[in-house]
Amino acid sequence: MDEERRSFLLDCYEKEWDPEFLLYRDFKEDDSYLKWKEKGLVVRGDPIRIDGRDPVVDGEGLPSFLRDYDDGSPLCGAEDVKEFCKDKRLQDILSAEGFKILKRNVWIDDRSRSGERREYQNPLTSYTLYQALDEPRFRNKDKPDADQRRILFVDLEPYHILVLAETASESQVPILRDAIQKHLALETSLRVHLPIQGISIFYLEFHLPYFALRQSTNPVRSHMGKERQRIDLDFLTTRSNGGKSQPRYTIFEAQISFVISGSVMLLDWRVLWIGLD
Repeated sequence: MDEERRSFLLDCYEKEWDPEFLLYRDFKEDDSYLKWKEKGLVVRGDPIRIDGRDPVVDGEGLPSFLRDYDDGSPLCGAEDVKEFCKDKRLQDILSAEGFKILKRNVWIDDRSRSGERREYQNPLTSYTLYQALDEPRFRNKDKPDADQRRILFVDLEPYHILVLAETASESQVPILRDAIQKHLALETSLRVHLPIQGISIFYLEFHLPYFALRQSTNPVRSHMGKERQRIDLDFLTTRSNGGKSQPRYTIFEAQISFVISGSVMLLDWRVLWIGLD
């Protein structure tokens, strides 16, 4: 093989960061994809198609979020996500918030390109998260633009997924959909996604399952109804002189997921989603 041909073949597999992502582009996507579909708008002259019908809008929320854009068919892993969120509705968080029974286990940080940030009462509940994500990210006269958005979930819940599904913009939908499915399935993944066509938005993902050691006075239950492997370390449990049981130790499956997406590296993150179990 001559040197010129060998050099050409090596260049085909060379990994380079697209310099386009180092330049600022005024890409501001704000509207919720599901709300956009519910309005029955027309994009590029073609009517919206849902389940192969045209242009029927079913308003199903999560099922619509989990469908493919083109033919309306459910994507791989969609059934696992629907099972995880079974019997949960977005409307339920309104009444749950009133009874103060929602967990405060979400942190959000929104900042403009100049460093100005929006004020939040972190940690948030799923209801206050919905309020934050439902606000316009850009051109909000009362708050700075949210060019960089960071969200941390500790112990991902069905209501978190419903909120993300309801508020995600069009470019965020496939990214969040894929991240949620891999998180629930305890998948391992380390990838960089660069678009071949369409809007240039990069997508970096890191998913890692691990075994966590936890201490509790109560038996460990499955994660939000989803059965996961666990090992009870009962032999470490002893009784004190007063007859009270000491905390139980359990090793169980857990997952960390880390996702970054944007149009400008380090300056214009659209999604920074971290899930911890």
